[in-house]
Amino acid sequence: VNLATERALIQVPRSAFDRDHDLEALREAIEDSGYDVGSISVPEEASNASSAPMASSKASPPETIGARRAAEARLWRQRWMLGLGLTLPIMALQMGPHWWGWHLEAGPDLGRLWVVLYLTALVLSTTGRSFFTQAIKAARHGASTMDTLVALGAGVAFGYSSIALGLQCSGAGVGVLEVYFDAAAMIVTLISVGKWLEARAKGQASEALDRLLTMHAEEATVRRGEAWV
Repeated sequence: VNLATERALIQVPRSAFDRDHDLEALREAIEDSGYDVGSISVPEEASNASSAPMASSKASPPETIGARRAAEARLWRQRWMLGLGLTLPIMALQMGPHWWGWHLEAGPDLGRLWVVLYLTALVLSTTGRSFFTQAIKAARHGASTMDTLVALGAGVAFGYSSIALGLQCSGAGVGVLEVYFDAAAMIVTLISVGKWLEARAKGQASEALDRLLTMHAEEATVRRGEAWV
């Protein structure tokens, strides 16, 4: 595995290699481990006749590391901008009574919170979706990552707030309960901004690496015996 180029080479015995079945099984195994697979290429000629061609997990040849990072940065930028566009009205609706002294009757006040719940669900299902999917993949393998912390924090805040709102609407006599929909939305939005900045910084470093890789020598002079060839 080459972390710098984001590529992996896998070699298996030729007698045990089934191109169609094994490549699909390889892709599924990698994705089940929590990693993404750009593409898998199998060279026509193997360097070792006793083994099958090495499968390379990488993006298509024309795509560079910098291009992949740039695409990742664009994706995260779209996510956090969408999250911000939804989080601002969430903040305004939820904190309005505290900031601007709104005084609403019980019905309209609960209706306001239902709108906040809906907008928060949109944030979690769009901007925060990748955090939850990656956290689930990690949990399947008994591991936890930064995505686990983000998903747990946002999920608990949203889950508790939804239950609290439901109890208030049911007339269970629980009084006024605090809700934290704004916290759930802000968590995924702010972390998405960090993901975007990280991807952009990595993209700039990858572009430098791409330029470095293009500077390799195409010809070399080797001394064999007394002669240079």
